[in-house]
Amino acid sequence: MVYVDELQRRASWRYGLSCHLFADTVAELHSFAKSMKLIQAWFQDKKVPHYDLTTSKRVQAVKLGAKETTTKDYLHKIRGGSVYSVYEAFYKDT
Repeated sequence: MVYVDELQRRASWRYGLSCHLFADTVAELHSFAKSMKLIQAWFQDKKVPHYDLTTSKRVQAVKLGAKETTTKDYLHKIRGGSVYSVYEAFYKDT
């Protein structure tokens, strides 16, 4: 499953409101990002793999099937749910 959290204004982001695009697996995330024509260099390979999206790209992601979620749910997934554990398993084997 692919998700987008809610739009927020971030001090370090110069393109207005933004959100995160993330998924249950890194492979699913990249596949979905490719369908959106996102550049893979925009991938944020940090503790939580994600892409930052502008408002218009968030709308596109939802139209393509991304599930809307809250930032609170996003953080819950990171700390104890599928995203973090899948990310750990993915990089453990590489």
